[in-house]
Amino acid sequence: MTHRAPGPSSGAPKIWLLPLLLLAALAAAGSTGYLSGSLLLDFVAWWPVWVLVTLAALVVRGRRVGRVRLSGIVPLVATLLIGLFATAHILGWPLMPSTDRVLVGPPADGVETAALSARVGGELRVRAGSDFLYRVESLRLGGEVGVPDAEEQHVESAVVIELIPDETPGVYGFSGWEVVLSSAPAWSLTLEGDIHADLTSLQVVGAQAEGSGTLVLGTVSGPTAVSVVGVFTVTVPQGTPIRVVGEADVPGDWEALSDGSRSPASGNGWVLSVAPDSRVTVVYQQGTSG
Repeated sequence: MTHRAPGPSSGAPKIWLLPLLLLAALAAAGSTGYLSGSLLLDFVAWWPVWVLVTLAALVVRGRRVGRVRLSGIVPLVATLLIGLFATAHILGWPLMPSTDRVLVGPPADGVETAALSARVGGELRVRAGSDFLYRVESLRLGGEVGVPDAEEQHVESAVVIELIPDETPGVYGFSGWEVVLSSAPAWSLTLEGDIHADLTSLQVVGAQAEGSGTLVLGTVSGPTAVSVVGVFTVTVPQGTPIRVVGEADVPGDWEALSDGSRSPASGNGWVLSVAPDSRVTVVYQQGTSG
C-alpha cells in the first residue's frame, strides 16, 4: 500500500477562487456600466502590484513554515489588494489615474457675485465647502457624463461660470458630478439633472432647478426666487418665510392662497415657483414639525 504525499499545489486552486471571483465581479461591474470604464486604466496602472503578487505566488509555491502553507497566504493577500484597489477607485484616491481630471476654479478672493450653470444627464450634487470659487469632481460610478470643463467670464467682482461635460468621454464616463462651492460670494444657480443640492451654507440670490431630486434651502434675508421644473422634494427651515407659487404638497400649517400657499412665518423670504405638471413636496428640516 502506498501513500501519495501532498503536492505543492494541494489546496491552492480553491483558495485562489477568492481573488478570481472578486476580479470577475469588478470586470462585470465595469462591462455592465455600474462602474466607470476608467476602472481598466486604474487596474493597468497598478501593474507593479499585480506583478509582485504573481512573483510571490511562484516563489512560495509548495513552501511551508511549520503547519502554515505559504502558498495559501498569497491568494488571501491578493484578495485584500484587489479589495483595496476597488476601494481606491470608487472613492477616487489621488493615486488613481482616473482622478487626475478634477476641475478647480480660481480663488474666491474679491468675487462678490457668481452665477453658475451646471447641466448633466446624470446625478448632480451641490454643496458648500470649497476653498476656491468652485471645485468639480466626477462621481465615481459608471455612466455617460463626461469629465467637467468650465467657461468663465469675469467682470470686476462678478463671475459667470458654465460647467460643460466632455461630449465624448470614452472610458472617462461617470454617473455625474459633485460641485463644491465657496460660501464667500452670492450665488445664482442654474441646475439640471438628478439634483441633490444642499444650499444651506451658501448665499443664494436665485436658483433654477430642472429634472428631479432634492433641494435643501437655508435662511434668507429678503425675497429670493427659486424655480423648479420636474419632481422635487424641497426642504426648508421652519420659521423662514416661504411662498409657493403653483401647486405643491406643503406642511399642514401653511396658508392656502389663490395661486399657491404660504408658510406661517411673516416677512419676505423664499419665493418658490413651481412649473405646471411638476410634482413638488415641501417639508420641514428634520427636527422641526408643521
